[in-house]
Amino acid sequence: MKRIILTVAVLVFAFQFGTAQDEQITIGAHVGIPTGDASDFTTLNVGFDASFYFLKDISEGLDIGASAGYTTFLGDEDEGFDDNISYIPLAASARLGLGESFFVSADLGYALSTDSDIADGGVYYQPKFGYRFGTLELAAFYKGISEDVASIGSFGVGLGYRF
Repeated sequence: MKRIILTVAVLVFAFQFGTAQDEQITIGAHVGIPTGDASDFTTLNVGFDASFYFLKDISEGLDIGASAGYTTFLGDEDEGFDDNISYIPLAASARLGLGESFFVSADLGYALSTDSDIADGGVYYQPKFGYRFGTLELAAFYKGISEDVASIGSFGVGLGYRF
């Protein structure tokens, strides 16, 4: 419960701080196909996330900030795994604009497990390649969580709205 409260507090702070400047916050949803150890017992990865860039244009087109969210891997009932594996990733984030519309970004941090009986937390990383059109972003990503005993990941797509 403390982890959830901390995550909500970080997101509220990020939203309050970021609304004073242009296009600092991106909130979105994603869907992906599990890879690695997760592909053996899960069928789909879904979730949402928010990125807050508080250092804009430190170098030409480079923004630095933080990201947080919620991601879950849906259990594969056919394999006898009825439980979902869920995480709250907290990460540093960097985004580099490639011209007017394209961008690459990367998140690096830690993913907190919401159920320690099923999974431990682990190092979280997520590189993305995307396209901006208006206030929307469409991105392809690879999300990875490296735990002590397993490597969980997914390839997917996400759609975000920039404030």
